[in-house]
Amino acid sequence: MCKYVWDVLVGYLDNKSDIPSFPENVPDLEFPLFVTYLKNGVRWGCIGTFGKAPLSQNLHRFALISAL
Repeated sequence: MCKYVWDVLVGYLDNKSDIPSFPENVPDLEFPLFVTYLKNGVRWGCIGTFGKAPLSQNLHRFALISAL
């Protein structure tokens, strides 16, 4: 998951149009989800939801929102 989130962020920052697709080997189950970035041990960005949604829908979106 970390690699996927990192690839999404790097692709966005590099203005690539081919954002990576959700990993096929990860079950697309519904979960509450929070994405947090730490910088030098300090929370730098965080977003999430307690509502259940497919991981493939929110992980890409939350990875970008919490970082930017």
